[in-house]
Amino acid sequence: MQLAYPEKYYEKVKERFPDLTYREIDTIIKFGLRSMFINCGYGGDILLKAPYFTMYIGKFFRDKLMYVKYKILKESIKLRIKYKRAKTQ
Repeated sequence: MQLAYPEKYYEKVKERFPDLTYREIDTIIKFGLRSMFINCGYGGDILLKAPYFTMYIGKFFRDKLMYVKYKILKESIKLRIKYKRAKTQ
């Protein structure tokens, strides 16, 4: 397992977005890493798509029945997380 540290990406982000300060870059990167960690902790799958890469954190299945059961479980987790974050009265 490879650990990701936000300091590793400062220069790359600064080259692409020169108007951002290092404090703003730090906040953005740490928020993204924290969000990914929390969602994985809740048991959610993560899919990130970009024109040049796709990243998926979760499980793949070849058996269609197993996939359907897994998908139902993940959808219930997703609804629970959305309900908690909605903060409705």
